[in-house]
Amino acid sequence: MSIAYYSARLDSIIPKVRPLLTKDPRVKVAVVFGSILRRDEVRDIDIAVYTHPPLTLKELLLLGDRLEREVGIPIDLIPLNEVDPKLQYKSTDGRPTNSY
Repeated sequence: MSIAYYSARLDSIIPKVRPLLTKDPRVKVAVVFGSILRRDEVRDIDIAVYTHPPLTLKELLLLGDRLEREVGIPIDLIPLNEVDPKLQYKSTDGRPTNSY
């Protein structure tokens, strides 16, 4: 089984995801983090989101699907409302998609 890698540059990803994330009033904070900060070949793009109210699983999957279609690369959408504090902390190393 082979693993697919995608060419991705952070400076081209953020302008694509920003409009979709800022359009949703429930998204209060969105941060791109993970391997895309260190290299241009990635398996997916990690985006942490804090929402209010928290998104249901279906809403989270729909938002992730919209982001994937816009970017053309798999998106790992992490709901900060519900994850382990260690992952919340790790995401703070990322790049905000916008000032909310």
